[in-house]
Amino acid sequence: ALAAEAFVIRPTRKYTALARRPSAAKVEMAIMPTVKKLMKAPEIVGVPIVPVVAGVAVAAPVVKKILDTPSRTYDREKNTVGKEYDAWTEEGILEHYWGE
Repeated sequence: ALAAEAFVIRPTRKYTALARRPSAAKVEMAIMPTVKKLMKAPEIVGVPIVPVVAGVAVAAPVVKKILDTPSRTYDREKNTVGKEYDAWTEEGILEHYWGE
């Protein structure tokens, strides 16, 4: 009879510690209010900050690209300072308003 008792499973400290662990549902129920509180977006005057900052971060490069795109192409051969001055003097606007 003594030999049969040697094969009886007895709980050890490690086994009882594992058996006393809370279930995943209990852990989730305990953690979720804290997570929700941390994830709640801070607000200024009722406007959530996180979506506004995200929108600005997405819109800023688009606005920069639009503003950096020239409206006219610049031709170095055609648009020199000398040619522009000659065209301006041929129009005679200065002489028209100041008389000469």
